[in-house]
Amino acid sequence: MERKFDHTIVGKSYHSLLLGHKLLGEGRRVFLLDDDRVSLGEVYGRYLGDISVFFLKKWAANNALSPLQEIEHYLDPVNVEFSVSGRSILLGGAPSENLKEILRKMPDVFGGWSKAKSLNTLIETPETFDEEFNRYLAQRATEEGGEKGDFLEGVPEGIRLVFNSFTPIGSKAQTFLFSLRAFYQNTLGYRASGEMLFDLLLKMLSRYHRLKVHSFMDTLLAAFVSRGGGHKETRICDWAIDVANPWALELESFEGVLFPGEILFVGGLPEGMPLSWARGQDIFVGASMETSADSRFVSGISVFSNDHHLASTSPSLSFVFSVPGKKGRAIFPLKKRPGMKREFFRSPILKTWGRTLGDSGLSLEGESLGVAPDVWPGPGFQCQRDIIYTPNIKERVRLKNTHYLGPLTPGDCGSFSLLTACAGFPR
Repeated sequence: MERKFDHTIVGKSYHSLLLGHKLLGEGRRVFLLDDDRVSLGEVYGRYLGDISVFFLKKWAANNALSPLQEIEHYLDPVNVEFSVSGRSILLGGAPSENLKEILRKMPDVFGGWSKAKSLNTLIETPETFDEEFNRYLAQRATEEGGEKGDFLEGVPEGIRLVFNSFTPIGSKAQTFLFSLRAFYQNTLGYRASGEMLFDLLLKMLSRYHRLKVHSFMDTLLAAFVSRGGGHKETRICDWAIDVANPWALELESFEGVLFPGEILFVGGLPEGMPLSWARGQDIFVGASMETSADSRFVSGISVFSNDHHLASTSPSLSFVFSVPGKKGRAIFPLKKRPGMKREFFRSPILKTWGRTLGDSGLSLEGESLGVAPDVWPGPGFQCQRDIIYTPNIKERVRLKNTHYLGPLTPGDCGSFSLLTACAGFPR
């Protein structure tokens, strides 16, 4: 195994593999270190909208990467159900269908029924609306990462009209907005800039897909190795630091020493590592439990919320991943606390479950309590722009030649943001 590289990417995901292929294409020596303590969660790493699909296909065409050109083979259409205080809104289909569902079930998202009903004329011919929407989405996906101007420049009139009406009023509409941002933009909070709200609108009206993530990553990894990339599934067990520069990494299981060059971490929080790249305030981590089987649930993801307690340390928000008739899995965002242990999760999980799913007929499998790699920045989150190495309680080293990409990056708006960051690195 070669030991010296220009770049070492820590954390295996299709995002990090895209980054690895990009650097290989520039003639760099690249090593992918699959350390299981650096990973992305279920929502961030497995579900993607049409804007990501358009982006990956264009990137593949420009870089002659066949697995991405055939990405449809790795996608299944998925329902995204939002249940807000008992009211169900089913998204994930064609843009016109998604808009029709929101106008019918939650008109307060568009300023109330009197304003929302005027938008129905846009979907009287759904094929025309869908064609215009998808054409614009494909254009926006391929232009992402270029120079930023007015974010509404070039937006078709129909989409502009929908956005200008996107003014949620009332507690249920605000709760729906909170849930939409948690899923589509991987952040917890109500406040958003106009540009972020426009990004949210495009995602919530888009088709969504579940990625066959393991087979897709296996294919990308095989192509990465065949192009000369290095790969190892192991952990970092020690660091050699010289004047804040990590010049060597010792690997577990007698794998030896790696000379990493520039280090790029791609994932959520570094669990069990002497590192930090996010301040401890206002970060929410995922706790998970299995759920009982229930044939009434959609095959896909259901986001349950209640218009009470959303601003608490255990928001009334839960994600349920299900296939009808089979056991599912629920993930609950909980505010990260110093010294947080798994056994402390049970009480807040049961509270959240009662608020959001108490009448659903589902039950939790009590022995399946676990920690999920999902992570969400809260409304008061401030990103730590440097990676800090903390080998003991007294020592803090601000590392050089290291970078972080993931859901805690400033300005991140979900999985698509990370895709464009990886494809455009360095920026």
